[in-house]
Amino acid sequence: MVTRSSSQTQFIAEYRFKFPRPWNRVITTVAAEPVALDVRVGRGIFDAEYVGAFDGEELVAVMNTWGPEEPLLYRHIGKTIVDPAYQGHRITRQIIEWWVTSRNECLASDENQTHDGARVWESMIIRDPLLRFFLWHPDGTEIELSVEAGRIVPDPWSDQHTRLLARPR
Repeated sequence: MVTRSSSQTQFIAEYRFKFPRPWNRVITTVAAEPVALDVRVGRGIFDAEYVGAFDGEELVAVMNTWGPEEPLLYRHIGKTIVDPAYQGHRITRQIIEWWVTSRNECLASDENQTHDGARVWESMIIRDPLLRFFLWHPDGTEIELSVEAGRIVPDPWSDQHTRLLARPR
């Protein structure tokens, strides 16, 4: 369910082992002014995938994704964590946009979205979007989202058991 709840305290150190050395090659970079962060991808158990942003050797942000699960037919975000010192630099948004455009695939939001997660998706949808966004319902219905007078229509946080979808343009 897409909800606006309080963020959980997480420790990014829990995910460092997902990126064992020697590290995979740098896939892309994301801007976190005044630095550019290296983005690497690591694999987890089953079909988990971890996308990490590194400042030098320090993992400062991570997003994990999971494969499709019935009834959701799309890969979806499990969790995102950004080190407090790097929050507010649009790192998660840049990683999601890179993931969707580089793979030319749909990516769904996490089921138990935090308030911070909702803000990331809201910022992607409201600004001049690089992606197309949809509201997904468990019956398979997808409704394209639009922005009217600075508001997202329909309101993606008003229904239970829904998710947001990001698709390439």
